[in-house]
This record gives sequence, structure tokens and C-alpha cells, in this order.
Amino acid sequence: MMNLTTDILKLGERLDKRRFNEAESFEIKIINNEIIVSNQSTLMLFSFQESKKEISTDKPEQGYLRIFGCDAKFTEIYRKCINFRSLINTNDNFSYKLLVKVRILEGNSFEAINKGINKLLEINNVPMLYFPDIKVYSMNEYILRDPSKNEINGFFIVAKAKGIIIYAELIDGEVNLETIKNCVNDKLVDKVEVINEKNKKIKR
Repeated sequence: MMNLTTDILKLGERLDKRRFNEAESFEIKIINNEIIVSNQSTLMLFSFQESKKEISTDKPEQGYLRIFGCDAKFTEIYRKCINFRSLINTNDNFSYKLLVKVRILEGNSFEAINKGINKLLEINNVPMLYFPDIKVYSMNEYILRDPSKNEINGFFIVAKAKGIIIYAELIDGEVNLETIKNCVNDKLVDKVEVINEKNKKIKR
């Protein structure tokens, strides 16, 4: 499948017909304060649980969040986004322990997980400093937004909130700094656009 994927990429196309800089679209359903994120190749379930915990005397403002069932990067990212201070009850000396459970039945999209967790925290009234916007790019010969399983080798993940980078990591990819900057700044140019622009210059 990888060889077929590569052959199609050489033609400036993707197997699912998306543009190189185009993310997948997903349907989000809310059922009993839980979330379902899906499309033709994705099915993910998200649930939320909270419980009281005694406030730590060493770090009274440090809240507790764990996200199960997906990459640990999500816990790291979302810990920076939740307003843990507003969860503290100093009178009774307790805060809240927040647990998010992700069940990935089909698919691998980090961006789908991001959308699911954002909506889950929103409907469960978790106080947020901001909702992160997570984007993923494959970092091989072809730079692809929100890569499918067959398109991933090395990849770059960036999380932004209100225009500020709160997390960025390059994993097994070999690209120049300018390409990474373009991904961070949402200036990734589609391969087809590059080909068309080259043809225009030749015609002149």
C-alpha cells in the first residue's frame, strides 16, 4: 500500500483525494455527555470523568489530568490549556482529578483526537484557558497535512492557542527549518499549486 501511496503522491494527488495541505473532515456527535468523532475511515469515542482530590500542599495550584487511550502528548498539551486554579476549593481543601478516555476503534488522526477532546471538555464545562488547535504534517519527501496511516513515516506536530505555540515536536523527519516554519505559520503550499506556478513562469 505504501508504494501505491507514493506513486500517487508523485502525481500530486492523495489516495483519499485530499489536497496536500488539506485535513480530513469529521462528524462530531454528542451522546449523554460523551463524544463520537467519525468519518468513512475514523471512529473514536471520548468520555469524561472527574473526582475530588485533596489539594497538594507543595503545589496547591497544580491540577491533575490524564488522557488515556492515545499518545501521551495529548496529556502534556492539555495540561497547559486547563484553568486548574478555578477548580480549587480552598475552603474544603480539594480540587478535581480529571480523566479523559479515548477509544480509537478506527483511524489514526491526531487532529480527530484534538477535535474530540476539545468538544468533550467543552460540554462537560471544564474551565479552559484556551482550546488548543493541533495540526500534524508528514515530514517525508512530500509534506502532507493530517496524514493517513499509509502516509506517515516521520511527522511534525504543532499545537497552537490564540496564535501562540504551546507544543511542537518533530518525530523521525528530515526537513529544513523553513518547511517547519511554514507548517507552524499555516503557510504550507500545496504541491499542485507549486506545479501550476512553475508552469505559469515557463509560459511567460
